[in-house]
Amino acid sequence: MLPDGSLSAGPTAVPAPVESFSFAWEMVPDGADGVYVATGSGGLVGHVDAAGRWDVVARTTEYEVFALSIGKTGTLYFAGAPNATIYRRKPGAEAEVVVDLPESAVWAVAELPGGDIVASAGEEGRLYRIRADGKTEVLATVPDTKVTVIRRKDSHHLYLATEPKALLLELDLRSGQLSAVFDAADGEIVGLVPFGEEGLAFAWLGAEGVGVSGPGEAPEVREAQSKIYLLRGDGLVEEITPPNLRRAVFCMAEAPDGDLLLGAGRGAELLLLEHRGGLTRVLSLPEDQVLSLATSGRKSFVGTGGGGSVYVIDWGADRVGTYTSEVLDAGTPSVFGSPRWVAFGEGSLEIETRSGAASDPDESWSEWKPLKAGRVASPPARFLQWRATLKSPGNAEFTLRLQRLVVPFRPPNSRPRVWDVVVTRGGSSLRSDGQPREVSQDLPGGISVRYSIDRSNNDKGSLKRAGLWARTMRTATWRADDPDGDRMIYRVLTRKLRDGSFVEVCRDLETPAFTWDAAAWPDGWYEIKVVASDERSNPPGEGLEGEAVGGPFLVDNTPPRFLHLEIRLEGDSLFVAGTVEDESTPIRYLEYSPDGAGWFPVLPSDGILDTRRERFDFPIPPDPEGHLPAVVGVRAADEIGNAVVGQLERPGR
Repeated sequence: MLPDGSLSAGPTAVPAPVESFSFAWEMVPDGADGVYVATGSGGLVGHVDAAGRWDVVARTTEYEVFALSIGKTGTLYFAGAPNATIYRRKPGAEAEVVVDLPESAVWAVAELPGGDIVASAGEEGRLYRIRADGKTEVLATVPDTKVTVIRRKDSHHLYLATEPKALLLELDLRSGQLSAVFDAADGEIVGLVPFGEEGLAFAWLGAEGVGVSGPGEAPEVREAQSKIYLLRGDGLVEEITPPNLRRAVFCMAEAPDGDLLLGAGRGAELLLLEHRGGLTRVLSLPEDQVLSLATSGRKSFVGTGGGGSVYVIDWGADRVGTYTSEVLDAGTPSVFGSPRWVAFGEGSLEIETRSGAASDPDESWSEWKPLKAGRVASPPARFLQWRATLKSPGNAEFTLRLQRLVVPFRPPNSRPRVWDVVVTRGGSSLRSDGQPREVSQDLPGGISVRYSIDRSNNDKGSLKRAGLWARTMRTATWRADDPDGDRMIYRVLTRKLRDGSFVEVCRDLETPAFTWDAAAWPDGWYEIKVVASDERSNPPGEGLEGEAVGGPFLVDNTPPRFLHLEIRLEGDSLFVAGTVEDESTPIRYLEYSPDGAGWFPVLPSDGILDTRRERFDFPIPPDPEGHLPAVVGVRAADEIGNAVVGQLERPGR
C-alpha cells in the first residue's frame, strides 16, 4: 500500500536456498550484484550472488557473527561472539584470523584508509585499531557500553553509533578526540545510510524495542516505535519520521533509485521511505524481523531473524501483487453489482470476489470468482471480500496503481414489523382539561387524543366522567418499525369475532393511531388488524407488508335498563329503590337528580358498583328549608358510558 492509500504491485521477494541459520545479522554488497551475509547460531559467513545462489564463504569458531564489512580492494572482514576473533578474507583466498581481541564480542568492524582495521568490542565502549603490521591498540573509549555502527565520514573522521544511550559521535582518527553529534536518548541507533544530497539517514530504536544479551539468543522484540533522522551535510540533525511509521526499525539500506529501505520487526516487513516523505509497505515476510538489508545494482537483499532467511528482490523484474480486502458487511444478505474503481499506470488489473454468510471466511464461503460482464459473480450473501491482482512490466515508467474500489450492493427489502396493537375503550380513560367543550385521552406510545363534547350547564359533578359523552369513540394504537428505515403507511381492518373476514375501515395512515366513532356498530366483541406497508420507499412490486392483530375489544352501544324503579315516602323522607342491569359490562355510575338540581352519586345496596346487575335503595333528604323534591331523576351508566335515565314523581304530589 502506497502513502496515499492506493495499491501498487510490489517487487517479488525470492528466497535464496541458504544453509540453515537463525539470524542474518549483517549484509554488505560484494560489488558484483551479490552480497555477503553474517549469520547467527552457527557462525557462518555466506554469499548470495545476483542469481540468488548461496555458498559458504567461511565457517568461524564464533557462535554469532555480528560484524561484517568489505574493504576498498574487496577484502572481507568479519567477527562476532563469544571469542571476539576478527577474520579477514582476501579476494580468491581463504579466511584467516587477524587477531583475537581480549573481549567477549565484536560488534562492528571497518577498514580504514591505509589498510588498518577499526573494531568495536566488549561491554565497556572500547574501539580498537588493528594496524597492518598486526599491532593492536585502543583507539578510543566511548561514553557508552558499545559501538554498534561504524561509518567513515572522510579519510580522517568516523561516525560512531552507540547502545544503550543511543549516541551519535564523531571520532577524529588523528587526535582520537570524540565529539557528540546527536543524543537520541536511551535505545540504539541503526543505519547511517546515504540519503538525499550529502545526508546520512539513521533510525533511533527505543530502549523497549530490541536487545541481544548473549550469543545464540534471539533479539527481544517489544512494542516500540522508531524515529527516523537525517544527518545533513551541514552537520545538523533533522527528524524525518513519516507519520504512519509505527514499527520498530532494525536496519536500513539505499534503494536502487535513492529512496530508503527500512527493515521492521514484530512481523517482518520491508518499508520504503521516499525522498518526498511518503512511507510504503513493500512486502511482508513470514519471519519475525528484518535484521539486515543491502542493495547491489538493481537488486536488494533482505535478511531476517526468527527463522533466518535471505530474500532477493529484483527491482527491474515484472511486478505482480495481490491485495485481499477486509470482509465487507452488507448488514443483510444482498445482491452485489458492478464494482467501480479508479486505476492508472501501466499494467493489468484483475478483480475477484467471494461471498458467505459467516463474518470470517471459511469453507462455507463461495470460491473466488472473476467478474462476469463487469459484475460480481459471487452469489448474494451478507459478507463479501474482493481480491485485486495488479501486474506491471518491470520497465514501466508508471507502475499500475489502484486508487479506489467500491462494490455497490442492494439488500433485499425487509418486511415491516407491527406489534402492541391496542384499542382504547371509549369513556375509560377520558378526562376534562377545563376546556368548555373538550376532553382528552392519553394513549399508549405517548399519543394524546382530544374529543369535542356537548355538556349541559347543569351537569355539575360529572366532569370527571366526560367519557359518558364520548362513549362511542374508539382509538387504536400500535407500534411498528422497518428494518431498512423505510417510510411506512398503514391500513386498519376489523371484524366481529367468528364473523369471517376482516373489513378495511381506513388506509394510507401515516401515524400509528386511528380514532373512529363506533356508534353505528352492532354490539359485540371485535378484532382489529393493522397492516404496515413500505411500498412508498421501494420500486413498484417490491414493497412488503407486515401485520398484527389486536383485541378482542368490546363495542357496547346499548345502555343499561331498569328492571325495577320506584319511589316511596316514609315520614319526612323520600326513598328511591330499584334494579338496573346491562347486557355487556358492569354498572359503573349510579346518580340521582332532585328537581333537576344537578346529579349526585349514590351507591348500590351492597356498597360497590362491580356487576352487570345492581340493586339500590337510597334516601333523598329534604333541602335546608325542609322541602322534598317533586321530581327525582335516576341515571345509571355502564362501563362504556351508555346511560339510562328514569324519572319518578313524589308520591302524593
